[in-house]
Amino acid sequence: MRRVDAIRRVVLCLILLAVPFSSSSAVGDPSSPDGEIRLDAFDRIHLPAEPLAAERSMAGVLQTHLQALYDIELTITSGPPDENQRAILLGRRMAVAAGAITEEELEAVKYDGYIIKCSGDRIALAGYGPQGTIYATYALLRQLGLKFYPWRNAGAVVVYQPLEDGKVAPFMIASKPFFLRRDLLGHLDQGRWGTSLREYSLGEFRFVHEHEYFKGKGWLGGDHTAPYLVPMAKYYDSHPEYYAMKGGERIPKETQNMRVALCLSNPDVHRIAADRAIEWMGIQHERRFFHVTDGDTSPCQCPQCLAMDPKPRSCTDRYLKWVNSVARAVGKKYPDNVVLALAYAGSTQPPVNVKPEPNVSVMYCPWFWDSRTTSAVSWASPLNITAMKEYMAWTMMFPDQMSLYDYPGAWVYGQADRLKFLAKNNVRVFYSCGGRGDLFQWVNANLLWDPLLNTEDLVAEFVDAYYGPAAEPMRQYQQLRLEVIEKNLKHTQFPFRNADFIRETRELAQRAVELAGKADEPTRARILAGALESTRLVLQNTHPEKADPELRSTAARYVQDLEHYIRLSKRLHEVYQGLGNRYVVRTHKGEFQKAIGAMGIDLPLEEKATDAAAADENVFDHAVAGLDDLLNKLTSSEHQRPAFAAKTITTAFNADDEAAKWLSDGSQADLISPPETTTIDCLCGDTHTGVGIQAPLAKLPVIPHHNITIHAGRFYAERVFDPPVDATGCFYLDFHIRASCDVPITVYINQVHSDIDLHAGEQIVRVDMRNFNLKGRFTYAEWDKQVRRISFDIWPQDNYHPYPKVQNAEIVFLGMTATNGKPAPANLPHKGKAIWLSQFRPNVGRGVAVSRDMYDQYMQRQHYKHVGMDYGSRWISEGFRTFTAHRAVSPVFAILSGPDTSDREQEMARTLQSHLEKMFGVRLAINPDGSTIGESTGNAILLGREACLAAGRIDEKELRHVGPQGLAINAHNGRIAIAGPDDDGTIDGVIKYLEDHGVRFYEPSRIHMPDLSADMLHELYVLDWPYFRERAVRMDWWAGNEAKAARAANSDSLAATRDLASAIKDVARTGNRELPSSLATKANQSSLSRHVAAKLLWDPFADATRLIREFNER
Repeated sequence: MRRVDAIRRVVLCLILLAVPFSSSSAVGDPSSPDGEIRLDAFDRIHLPAEPLAAERSMAGVLQTHLQALYDIELTITSGPPDENQRAILLGRRMAVAAGAITEEELEAVKYDGYIIKCSGDRIALAGYGPQGTIYATYALLRQLGLKFYPWRNAGAVVVYQPLEDGKVAPFMIASKPFFLRRDLLGHLDQGRWGTSLREYSLGEFRFVHEHEYFKGKGWLGGDHTAPYLVPMAKYYDSHPEYYAMKGGERIPKETQNMRVALCLSNPDVHRIAADRAIEWMGIQHERRFFHVTDGDTSPCQCPQCLAMDPKPRSCTDRYLKWVNSVARAVGKKYPDNVVLALAYAGSTQPPVNVKPEPNVSVMYCPWFWDSRTTSAVSWASPLNITAMKEYMAWTMMFPDQMSLYDYPGAWVYGQADRLKFLAKNNVRVFYSCGGRGDLFQWVNANLLWDPLLNTEDLVAEFVDAYYGPAAEPMRQYQQLRLEVIEKNLKHTQFPFRNADFIRETRELAQRAVELAGKADEPTRARILAGALESTRLVLQNTHPEKADPELRSTAARYVQDLEHYIRLSKRLHEVYQGLGNRYVVRTHKGEFQKAIGAMGIDLPLEEKATDAAAADENVFDHAVAGLDDLLNKLTSSEHQRPAFAAKTITTAFNADDEAAKWLSDGSQADLISPPETTTIDCLCGDTHTGVGIQAPLAKLPVIPHHNITIHAGRFYAERVFDPPVDATGCFYLDFHIRASCDVPITVYINQVHSDIDLHAGEQIVRVDMRNFNLKGRFTYAEWDKQVRRISFDIWPQDNYHPYPKVQNAEIVFLGMTATNGKPAPANLPHKGKAIWLSQFRPNVGRGVAVSRDMYDQYMQRQHYKHVGMDYGSRWISEGFRTFTAHRAVSPVFAILSGPDTSDREQEMARTLQSHLEKMFGVRLAINPDGSTIGESTGNAILLGREACLAAGRIDEKELRHVGPQGLAINAHNGRIAIAGPDDDGTIDGVIKYLEDHGVRFYEPSRIHMPDLSADMLHELYVLDWPYFRERAVRMDWWAGNEAKAARAANSDSLAATRDLASAIKDVARTGNRELPSSLATKANQSSLSRHVAAKLLWDPFADATRLIREFNER
């Protein structure tokens, strides 16, 4: 039996008393009077006289699997056992009646938790509710040697590992999940991995799909409930005013279920929705969570609804007023139920005047394209900075009422990171829209129950069981994916476009295929499927025509890889046929046909065959037959296509007569100034000359706009090229610009336009011409690559969210570059004098903020023919769901702190300066002459509370939220702001930002510093704080010098550190924020233990296994 030291025994006892969440167990001593329990001594499972369906089902599960494990013949019987009779007691009523489990114990684990007791002549297992009994059954089987792992194609991989001699030491488990609502792949879970079982959790509408109100109008989903709460079929004819107005008319009665939006200003809508919600909860009384949500569409635009919105384009306040009215009504009858609201689309921004009722949980929805770019990583990522800002804005207002409606895809580690982040932020409700993959299900189902588990341990356990003899290369492949994602998902959304990754993936897939021959048929199927998936990824990223130029395979190599893919698919198909699962055979064939078509082989229509097997064979044979044609096509294209060559064409705007070539215009004639030659001085000592345009935005007329006022109008600048600039061979147009303040602009290039937010200071903004794809009007392929005209609209800042104060702006246009390359520090201005900060952005067209009757305020008065006049109607925007890597790159010249900085803060600035110089090869000045700190400060690192508050980059609300020892980082839009409420918090913030760039602080004088001389800084928004109030381990990392050789931990320190990490996590499971003094002593026993303890005391949800591995690898 595993050694458990005295400290851990104490911790486990505390857990059993408190049971805040997660599995917790006390293991008996085999030498105790109870001794070990022989499982073959049990012959009966006892149920209550009238068992619930869940209890009957779980009795059968126990009966079946205990027989398979130990050859035990168990009889299922009703009623209590005789005194001293050995028995398995299953279910709440049975266990309580027999005195094995108390009501108080079950109350402590409500709603989904359970108790298991194994002692003497009784094994008792019961949940607070029926679902808890289901979870308890599978938890008991895990204790007794049975493991289930998800396998979509067969339900589960079942691993039998009987205990030695069929004996088990006495034990008790009291467990409840951290997340109260754990939506994942429930149809696959069935209670085996702990995700929520819908029939005991979430209200939904399958019971009315065929009802006359909803039939024939598409899917009726449980997450957009308006069509059920106020049915159109019942009310529309007599009360069309109950439904949303769009374009001056109520939506039609034929509107599909999911698109039904309500008029939320109508009090009858509130009343009817509340009555229907109460009725719904009565029908599904065993469930606790119910969505009260509008349709999946734009909200009502009637005057009464719009009047309820404090801010334009945000209907959160009116939406929450409706949700609250329903929540108040249902709370009176069903006080334990939770009303789920969505922060989605028009309600993404937090409310201004309304607070959610206590029984409301607001589900933030990081909608793809608007908020998040990828689910492959957490929100603490430059690609997901909008999602992080939106979520934290909500949680700062309602920290105990936030939940998540996520779109995870199949990204295992990204989802795991988000769950751990949510757990630290005390989020308790999670809903997954989509999500797929067996490893994904296993890892994240376990983390939903217990987010303190180590992700790497979960991955390793799954891979061993799932892939058998090929576990090692498949484990290496998962680790390779993680590393390349973390390294590459900073400036691009395509992490696998990497030559080393492609090469290693090929090798690992081949090794896995070779080892598949040693496996049984089911395991062989899983190995081949895994190898096939990774091979497909290689093909997707090496296509001779479509891949990045540096990754393109030759035609011959690509066809060779494709032939391997086809033959591997056929081999897997044959294995599936041998397993006899027709659904899997059919699904695999369909996926193959889709994939092979995307790779360039057009399969003929299937010929009629005498049997299904022959038809299946034809698919793979036809694919092989098509390889010759594909090779000829790709070879011909390869010969005709010129070799890729880097190209850059720069047009500087610094000539003496350049200003005369520009047009300045605007919506108000008396405010227009002519373009002027303008020279700017940079903090690094460089100067630039360009064309300056004045935009006195604060002088524009003020007009009402919904419930606020805004400045109406815009200023305009235009440059015509004669002859045109020839951009042949170039994808990107980069504009070198300096702005006096943050200001929104629209860039026009010939007949296309792009909306961009400039920040105060210098930046190079990028437009990717391939993102414009409107057939018949503009596509990159059809564009003649001639730039004839560029122009710019400059908009008042208060026209757009968050509707800030308007400032007059000066925009200096310094140059334009057409290129086909990625920006690199070596090719950018200020070489050796600046570190560049990169943005990644979705291309979101903002449109004109005012209604059509005020549109004339925005028209140009001087020239009616130039492009700005009809913005939003004639000109072509970037395509929906397109993105631009390096949307803007901004030079960082200096580190700025406030005038009253402490000695410690000055030392911190110097140490940060030194670390950045080692990483990027550039020494930034600290508070150089001429620097000032204010809202228009740009191109700098702002360090410390005083500087960040003065610049408006971090506010008091954020610092209050992180608490006295917390940190705030806002590296966004051309500045990097790092602060804590005190110097300690600022130091931790700097460490966090450097670690996000690959620095590792292992111990004093041992720091791993990556070489980023060819890279850039990236954006990051983080509000964070230490979990434990007093951190017993705080290493003075700032005393560190160059990295020294790693000192690998010995076996004793490794074991001790693993035990220490487990003990710290066990304390966190109790909810205790104080660390026992004995653990604090153990934390300082070795370099490894100090490093791991320091990380876990800040965030016990962190992966301790990974921390230990990385320490030893370095």
